[in-house]
Amino acid sequence: MRLIGCLLLLVMATRDPASASSTADAIASLKRSIVPVVCFTPPNQNQVVGTGFLLNGRGEFLTARHVLSGIHELETKQGCTLAIYVPIGGWNELNFSFSALEFFAGTCVESAALDLAACRLNKNPFDDPQTKSNIQPVRFDSALPQDGTAVFVSGFSLGKAVPISISAMVAGYATAGQLILDKSVQPGHSGSPVYLANGHVVGMADSIAINQSAPQGLTNVVPSPAIVKFLEDNDIAVSASP
Repeated sequence: MRLIGCLLLLVMATRDPASASSTADAIASLKRSIVPVVCFTPPNQNQVVGTGFLLNGRGEFLTARHVLSGIHELETKQGCTLAIYVPIGGWNELNFSFSALEFFAGTCVESAALDLAACRLNKNPFDDPQTKSNIQPVRFDSALPQDGTAVFVSGFSLGKAVPISISAMVAGYATAGQLILDKSVQPGHSGSPVYLANGHVVGMADSIAINQSAPQGLTNVVPSPAIVKFLEDNDIAVSASP
């Protein structure tokens, strides 16, 4: 009986309501930073190609370079334009719908080696009264998480109107300092932030690397130190925690 009692206490300790609430708050907060990257066709049609996340109050966002390449192909074939959607009242996940405004991308800087692309929007959503209260920039963690660290990925699976979050674990490291997660992300999650339970971003999901250097079922992640250096080298403001 004493052994059973100890086991029950252990189970109860692992189901910490405060910890679960904190994680849920971190996910909800991070979702204010992510946006679907779309190929926009007037009057109001779009095709979600990937995910991006807001970097600062100047209206700049980060995504995967191969997401932009996919949109450029669609631009040629369909005449659509690179844009993001920003929610007006937040992502209405219970009704699986949302109201949003489109913001078109202007200039972009890219890194083929890192598969990164950062773009400035032609109109700043942080200056728009309909969207500014529902969004926030991400905060990067400057240190690489250790093997076995629990992380989360939030992004827009293809065909989904609201963000989807998955939990994963750092399973190791690939070449060039890339992280490897123990789960594969969904199509459309390319460009999604990978973040800790405190909401700090430790990398960007790069699903294109799954078939190149990681075994099936795993995901490569561009780590935050490499991202922050890329952004700073291109004079893009970021917030980072030591």
